[in-house]
Amino acid sequence: MSTRPSERDPGEFSRNDALAKAGSRRISAGPGAAKRTGALALATTIAFSGVGAVAVPALLAVASAPAAHADEPGTRLHGVLVQVPPAGAFGDWGMWLGSTLVPNTNGSGYCFEMGEDARFIPGVEGTAAIDWLNVAITDNQADVSTHPALSYLVHEAADPRFNTPWNGVGAPYPNLRDSTDPQLVAIRAQAAQIKAAALGKTGPYTGSAALAMSDNIHGTVTNLSLKSSTGIQVNGVPMTATLTNAVWDGFGASITVKSGETLPAFTAAGTGPVSVAFEGTGPAGTVTTYTIDGGQDVLTGGATAPFSFRSADVQAVLDFQPVATSTAPVYLEEDKALTDVLHVSTSTGNANDWVFADGHNVPVVLDVDWYYSPVELAPSAAVPATAVKYASGTVTASGVGDVTATAAKKTDKPGFYYPVASFKKANQPEALQKYFTGDWAAGFNDPGEQTIVKYQPQVSTKASEIDADGMIHDIITVTGNQDGKELDVVTDLTLTSAAPVKGGVDEAPADAKTIGTVTTKVTGNGVFHSPGVKVPWELVEAKQDKDPTKPANLYFSEKIAATPTTKAWDGKELLPDETVSVGVPKAITKASVIENGKVHDVIEVTGNLPGKELMVSSDLFLTSAAPVKGGTDKAPVDAKLIGSVTTKVTGNGTFNTPSVDVPWEPIMNGKWAKDAAANLYWSEKIAPTDSTKGWDGKELLPNETVPVEKPAVSTQASANGTVPVTVTDKATVTGTVPTGEGVSTSLWWKLYKFGDDTTDSVQAVCQNDFWASKAAVDVTKAGDYTSEETTLTDKGTYGYIETLVTKYTDSTGNAKTAVLHQGKCGEKEESVVGYPKDIPPAPEKPQLQVPDQPAPVAYTGEVTAQQGINAPLLFGGAAVLVAMLAIGGGVYVQRRKAAAMNGAEDTTSGAGDLL
Repeated sequence: MSTRPSERDPGEFSRNDALAKAGSRRISAGPGAAKRTGALALATTIAFSGVGAVAVPALLAVASAPAAHADEPGTRLHGVLVQVPPAGAFGDWGMWLGSTLVPNTNGSGYCFEMGEDARFIPGVEGTAAIDWLNVAITDNQADVSTHPALSYLVHEAADPRFNTPWNGVGAPYPNLRDSTDPQLVAIRAQAAQIKAAALGKTGPYTGSAALAMSDNIHGTVTNLSLKSSTGIQVNGVPMTATLTNAVWDGFGASITVKSGETLPAFTAAGTGPVSVAFEGTGPAGTVTTYTIDGGQDVLTGGATAPFSFRSADVQAVLDFQPVATSTAPVYLEEDKALTDVLHVSTSTGNANDWVFADGHNVPVVLDVDWYYSPVELAPSAAVPATAVKYASGTVTASGVGDVTATAAKKTDKPGFYYPVASFKKANQPEALQKYFTGDWAAGFNDPGEQTIVKYQPQVSTKASEIDADGMIHDIITVTGNQDGKELDVVTDLTLTSAAPVKGGVDEAPADAKTIGTVTTKVTGNGVFHSPGVKVPWELVEAKQDKDPTKPANLYFSEKIAATPTTKAWDGKELLPDETVSVGVPKAITKASVIENGKVHDVIEVTGNLPGKELMVSSDLFLTSAAPVKGGTDKAPVDAKLIGSVTTKVTGNGTFNTPSVDVPWEPIMNGKWAKDAAANLYWSEKIAPTDSTKGWDGKELLPNETVPVEKPAVSTQASANGTVPVTVTDKATVTGTVPTGEGVSTSLWWKLYKFGDDTTDSVQAVCQNDFWASKAAVDVTKAGDYTSEETTLTDKGTYGYIETLVTKYTDSTGNAKTAVLHQGKCGEKEESVVGYPKDIPPAPEKPQLQVPDQPAPVAYTGEVTAQQGINAPLLFGGAAVLVAMLAIGGGVYVQRRKAAAMNGAEDTTSGAGDLL
């Protein structure tokens, strides 16, 4: 604390002692006067880290202030005397290096003005911004062995003379920095350690922390950090941690922890934000100084500064309310699945509010009910009474996102379908209901919640129309406009010979001539009709006369000027939907199906002039030639004209021609009897007029051709059974069935018994029928037809033969019968077996033996079939006789045998058997 030269005034000791007893001391000046040095630092027991004070080696044993020095007794506390002579000085330069008593506080401190007199009087309090020195003193003050090193550091940091040794001018003062006193080796080393440790813990402190939720109500503190003013982590500092809306597991809302420690987990107290706040005290960035008038200044450590910081909020959820918006398909066809995409969320809109329990998000079952209406219904909070519940569906969501619900029933009719989503707490699993706030339901016809199955009117459309007055206007569909925004659409009508271009073109064609310009005011989006423009028929005709190979085309193009809220728009030229060809009439036709023996042509006329009346001539031909894609220019060589009709048409549209009777006689006898195809096709012509070109349609166009397919019959007799058994035969008719006025087609059956044998060994001979149908089964179209029932009372094997016949009046007025089909004798599927009671019926039909024999006479409900025109379809009488004679007595014997099996006596003659 003080230094003196070696020559000292012995009387000075008693004088100083006396001053000390008086409570004050005064050190005289002069060559022998004591110079004060050192620094005082207030002792404190506060430590800001878990790092202990640096220990002083044994050679620095603490020495009490010796009585021989001039310092007042009791002022020196803990330290050592070191020799610190300045260069060029002489004498004893002993210096007290350690702690001393601070007059203001009666605590310990450190003096820091070498060469000044030490005065034990109170000073003026102040601060100095030496943050690391405050930490060094505070952390080590309790260990008195560190006081010499702390005193050294105080001089180094606060004493202006430490780094400015005495230069021989003025009164000399000690040179602590350059002293070679052996004690200073250890003191300096310890001081360096203390300073290095303190530099990492300077104040004030700042902190940060985060919270992490392990589920919806439990969480932990993560990334807890307390850092010094230099950004270094500081551990072991006490602080309080206080939770908001939660408690520490096993504790309350507030606990005391140390930085660097792992904190306990926490549990939320309710739904809402959770956060944690930390508070504590750390070192200040300053030391406390005491300026003593006329004497050494001293300083103390232990200055503190509070710190606090708070984590960001996390959300705790004890229960939540599932909600959803949804999007249904705008359009569907009939017999398609009804779906609704639910955009599921929470009522708060925060995905983190979805309860997470047992390792996963709580599942939510949502209901969707679909309602039907034939007309569009307005949005409403509740389902209107006119809406009829149509179907329902459910879907499960496991978090925020999209899920798709599907109705249990598909669409079945045109109209409007409205899905309404809802959540019902009572419909959830009982164990999960505690996690939900309550019920929820969407409104009716919320945005995106209308699906339309369109009604299907039959229409033909054009981008523009020509009315009966010769005016043409544009049909403008505006989309993308601002709702309620009024715009002017400027439309130009142009005449050209150029063909329309898919996607349009940017520039008008070279021959384009503007016919007229109109302006249409539109509001919002929708379909609007422009004012009409008179079609210049004289210009159209002139253009056609100039180049008959090219059509005259009128097309619209539109422009919309920019407004403050809409962009400008410039439409394309020559768009196909905006182009109308004029003056070149065409007929596109499609033949109808045969109905009631008649067929007509459906003519679609395009390109005709508005209001123009034309006569379309249609010829109906019969041929065996197949239709040709794109048609042919000439009729096939076998084409036979069946009939011609004339249809009056006006303008463009779809028209039906008068009907023509189907020519069954040449079809049955001229085509079917020869196994040739029969096709009816239409061909049209339009005669030229003074304003339209003539038109000659193609031959054999596929859409103009009606195939007339010869009917075919497949049959299936009823199942085998135990006699008595009732049996029938089912006939499936395919192809084209002749119908019409004076034309009837029917099925007839005969049933033959082949013998009493019920095995495959029986022979099928169809000469004497066992049973014949009494009435015709009328056949009007392709389909299934069934014979009358008959009962088999005797065992045996039986077989059906079916006959399909058409009765008609020929061209000469005579009634005729044509056999279109006759079954064969002994066909497997036409057999039926009547079993005796002691033999179980076999499910399989028998594979019968069929000997050579003449074909049975076709049964048409009469004794024999008509001949003449039907001869190509039937076996002639002579052919039957020759065939029967060819098999001779075999047939005769078989018939006798069949009669014997039936228990009847054969009384017919041989000739009768053959016929």
